[in-house]
Order: sequence, then structure tokens, then C-alpha cells
Amino acid sequence: MKKKITVIGVILIAILLVVGGYLFHAHKAEEKPLEQTSKKTEKKLEKPDEDRVLKHADFEIIDNYNIFPSDNDKKALKEEVSTLLNNFADTLFNIDSSTSDYSNILTAYYGTSEDFDSSDVNLTANMYKEFMGIHMQSKLKSVEIAHILVRNTPEAKEISVIGAFHIHAKSDRMTDNDYAIPFNSVMSKEQVDGSYKLFTMSYSEMYKEKGFGLARMDDGSYNIGIKGDLVISFDFQNVDDFINQTEAPAGHTFKEEDYDEVN
Repeated sequence: MKKKITVIGVILIAILLVVGGYLFHAHKAEEKPLEQTSKKTEKKLEKPDEDRVLKHADFEIIDNYNIFPSDNDKKALKEEVSTLLNNFADTLFNIDSSTSDYSNILTAYYGTSEDFDSSDVNLTANMYKEFMGIHMQSKLKSVEIAHILVRNTPEAKEISVIGAFHIHAKSDRMTDNDYAIPFNSVMSKEQVDGSYKLFTMSYSEMYKEKGFGLARMDDGSYNIGIKGDLVISFDFQNVDDFINQTEAPAGHTFKEEDYDEVN
């Protein structure tokens, strides 16, 4: 049975307001421990001066508590985090119409001990459902890490990672092109095997690759500025509403009859 489509005009308005803007992920020096950070990191919008020049966010490990004291410790941290993110993204974004439900594969990258009880692991099934709902086809190109912020949790070695997934994709909502998807993830050591596991994997916006950049803010904070042209905002909390909305980017259309009701 076909589902009645509702026009959600505010989505286009929101996109227009964001295009060309800077998106900030705030990180304070004194971070709350993992069990107190179940809410997604707040995203802030700001319109900087037109002549403001921000330094590109080259990779950096910010460890104010000397939890990873040696260069070898930091090197091992970077390698483990990079491997985890690449494996996760390799499953998440290498998809086409024949891709089966990979939700169980994604959940395996999340921690299972009681410290991870309030994670966002349940959203992984919605990711697959939403991508399939818009007939998305994509290939992972690379995973970029801007910084790893080490929190003051010596035993769990909790970290916050900001970066971007770079993909080539097309769907009912986007043309065949290269795109960048900034992400903010919290990870912690799983006490069972001592490896890093995901606590949260937060991402929603997709930008055109051309003109996209991660920038180091010049305000003395650990904020990362994200500059680029916004193409689409995913909504993994409200998958059905996202799939069945009738608005599409300018110059691109899709047919209402192509969308069945998603239960």
C-alpha cells in the first residue's frame, strides 16, 4: 500500500540556511565521563566574517592528561581508531541495491559491557533502512580524522573523535558525485577484551566534496569548523518521515509512486 506523502518545506529552508556555513562540534577541556555523555554532542551554527581564514585541521591527538604518554602510545591509538573507523565505514558506505541488511555487522563495533548501556547502537539498523529507502549506492573513498580528544578517564581511556567520511554516491536525493560526511564519535576501551569500541557514532549532514573542509578554530577551543555546501541531512531517528518526504534538491526529482510505506 502506498503511503500518503507529506511535504516538509522546513527541511529545504534549513538546508538553505546552512549552505556555506560553518558547523561546530564543541569539546571542553573537562569532559564528562562516558556514562554521562549519552546525548549527542550539540552542533552550533555560526556565520563567520567573510575574510576569516581558518587553518586546515590536520590530524592531532589532544591529550591534556598524559594518558598516552609516549609517541608509541599515540601511534598505537591512531592506528586502532583508524582501523575501527575504516572497518565501520567500509560496511556502512559500500552499498548498492543488492546489499543485505548489515546492521548486525555494525553493532559488532559497539561495546557490550554495562558502560555502553546508553550508546546509540540501536540507530545502526535505521542507517541501513534509510539508505535503502532512497536507493542509495555508494563507495567509501577514505576516512579523515581531524582530531582525537582524550578525556580524563584513565581506566576507560575514553576519547572523542571528529572527522569525515569521504564517499562517492548517488541516490534519489543526490546526483552521482563525491561527498563528505562529517562525524563525531565517542569511543572507549571495552573491559572485556581491552579494545576500542564505539559508544556513539553521530553524523547526519552530507556535503559536496568540492569546497568541503575541516578547519581548526582560532578561538582557543577544541572546536572543528566544517565548511561546505550542504546537500542533504539524514534523519536516523525518523526514518519513515525522511524516506517519504516529497522535497528533493534543486534540479533533481523523484516519483512519489516509487515509495512504498515503510513499516
